[in-house]
Amino acid sequence: MKYTGMTRKMDKLGRLSIPIEIRENFDFNETDIFEIIINNNDIIFRKKEIRCIFCGEQENLKKYRERAVCGKCAADIYVK
Repeated sequence: MKYTGMTRKMDKLGRLSIPIEIRENFDFNETDIFEIIINNNDIIFRKKEIRCIFCGEQENLKKYRERAVCGKCAADIYVK
């Protein structure tokens, strides 16, 4: 774990801003989705990686009923 020394105050709506240095370093964009993980007393925010629900592949994804499915798994499903 790396300590940055950066602090932020929560606003009245419970929001925290991520400093620009961190957003640029990790290539965070305003459309990114983050997972919130609780680990003992730690809160971890992690950029969600979209993967195929069957094999975990990240390439050639298609959306099916709000889930990601890769082309290979989609072809396997629809083979008669």
